[in-house]
Amino acid sequence: MKYGKIIDRISALTQLSPAERRLTALLETDTRQIALLDQASIAEKAGVAPATVSRFARKLGFTHFSSFMKALRDEVAQGIAPMQEYLQRKNASKAGNTAEYLNAQLSRATENIRQTFNEIDPAQFEQAVEWLSDEKRKVWVTGRAASESLASYFFLRASICRDKVFQIIPNSSNLGQQMADIAKNDVLLCLSYTRVASSTLRTMELFREFGGSIILIADRKVSAAARLADLCFITQMRSGIGMFNSYAATTVILDALYEAIALRRHASISARYARIEKIFDTFHTFEQ
Repeated sequence: MKYGKIIDRISALTQLSPAERRLTALLETDTRQIALLDQASIAEKAGVAPATVSRFARKLGFTHFSSFMKALRDEVAQGIAPMQEYLQRKNASKAGNTAEYLNAQLSRATENIRQTFNEIDPAQFEQAVEWLSDEKRKVWVTGRAASESLASYFFLRASICRDKVFQIIPNSSNLGQQMADIAKNDVLLCLSYTRVASSTLRTMELFREFGGSIILIADRKVSAAARLADLCFITQMRSGIGMFNSYAATTVILDALYEAIALRRHASISARYARIEKIFDTFHTFEQ
């Protein structure tokens, strides 16, 4: 769920200290639980001093911490839990058979794609393709939870189009080795939705510290992840009447990106593809 009023205040801030970024990330990823905590517990959970929490509340325009917490709790109380939202959609729907569910989902996915692409800035897309196609840059991709499978999808296709494409898997025990070769001017494609994973934020922060550029595909313009990105593409994800988000628009964006990379790299892609196929044949990877 999105708790826009407080998040909108945060987004209006021009600068955030490292401690304030940790507080912001905590608010975005665990809002319901934070609304139940006291000042000391929030500070401990964010790894900051209690006084920092009070200062942050005042920075957001609240007279004191208690008024900030009241506003936060009011916003949470007005929200609808994901399961309740699903049941409301389901009960309101007239879908009575599988075909009607299919039609509803197809209609919603089509609208998500249309709305998403209407909002994409062509200049930003062109910049993203330029970075991702540049042979002088290494390309990194990451995502958590459902986003991890989308990151893998892009990694597999993009690594056919060009060399030096790497997937960062944050929960891996060899994370240090995975990220050790990140260099200045490398580019990170990051996918992050709904609840921003703390590991995603840490990855983005390190990437920026190492001098890289960040492309974010997300469902919110206002988030800790969006503030770390150089380019941001916002996707619509509403489901038809189902319980889960729709990633149709995201998949089309990823398709457009790697197809554009292939077009830019057409001179070298045939030889690379042939070499990949030869390796598959050597290991009898696929049945003929």
